[in-house]
Amino acid sequence: MDALAKNGMLNYAYLLKLISAAINEAQPEEPEPGVNFGQVYKIACSHLVENTAFYAVEKLKNKPEAGLFKKWQNKRNKAFHRNMTQRAELESIKSAFSLNGIEYLPLKGFPVCDLYPQSDYRFMSDLDILVKDIKKADEIITSLGYEPKEVGMHHHDEFSKPPFMYVEIHRDLVGADSDFYDYYKKIFDRAKSLGSCAYELSHEDFYIYSIVHLENHYAKAGTGIRSISDLFLMNKKFLPGLDTAYIESELRKLGLRDLRNLLSDIAEKWFKNNDFTDFSEAELRILFSGAYGTVENKINAAKGDRGSFAFLMRRIFPTAKSMKWVFPWLKDYPFLLPWAYVYRIFRDGIGKRKKAAKEIRKLKQKN
Repeated sequence: MDALAKNGMLNYAYLLKLISAAINEAQPEEPEPGVNFGQVYKIACSHLVENTAFYAVEKLKNKPEAGLFKKWQNKRNKAFHRNMTQRAELESIKSAFSLNGIEYLPLKGFPVCDLYPQSDYRFMSDLDILVKDIKKADEIITSLGYEPKEVGMHHHDEFSKPPFMYVEIHRDLVGADSDFYDYYKKIFDRAKSLGSCAYELSHEDFYIYSIVHLENHYAKAGTGIRSISDLFLMNKKFLPGLDTAYIESELRKLGLRDLRNLLSDIAEKWFKNNDFTDFSEAELRILFSGAYGTVENKINAAKGDRGSFAFLMRRIFPTAKSMKWVFPWLKDYPFLLPWAYVYRIFRDGIGKRKKAAKEIRKLKQKN
């Protein structure tokens, strides 16, 4: 591990050891000289896996100092409470949608959480629900005590409720600018009806969508350790017994088979073989991205071969197709597109000023 220590990767490697021990329900290795628990905890928090790691930490003989251990333990306990609250809230939302005739399809979330030794091992930021009638669904969510955060700006509307509930109500599985928009445009037609307005994806389609969602993060801002542990457990516990020929065919059709294989190899290296040496460029991108990636990664992916000015212009003035998706009335009144650009700048600019300023600073640093 001398090489890891020299290039600052020792703490990253030890965090991966803790995560591997936790999700495989194994006894973790004791920390070797040079491991800094404060740094391990900091990295874990950036990846939203501190609650997962603590299940291994509490089994150690050589634990972190008392203050950090207590802080870490509190994070795990809060994650446990959060998980229970999210489950109860999801049931309330599902019941309200059923009572009001809103057809819905829960996304991601608990099916993945339930692959872990305990579902609270896996931190879940929000609840994602696809609906057929988003206007009516938004009204119901508001009636349940949720406050709108961002509505009409993306392929989902965002709501929050203290102390930590976040819900995204989706009108589409992916955005109109996604390469996979047409593939998921009529997903309800392929979903299974469970009665009472509820739908679910087949296990095969759920797996495929998980890869699509993973690609969206990895290819843009980046993705972190949690996504790789998700993939490891999906491959280990979920994939066996499924129609793999269909899955492989669809992933090949979507151009995602190579990426799935690359990330699956990393997942197996870390969490099956416990190999935390000779990190590849792809591994380092994951380790340095945190849970949701970095602004720099996002800018690089969005720019592509374009210059900084072209990138900024596209950020300020999205394509007419994207604008019609955000503002459906443009389909009937396309001549109002210039006014829609102005409205969007004022609407989004006020609420996202800090985010925009951060992107501009990153662009200046790169030029």
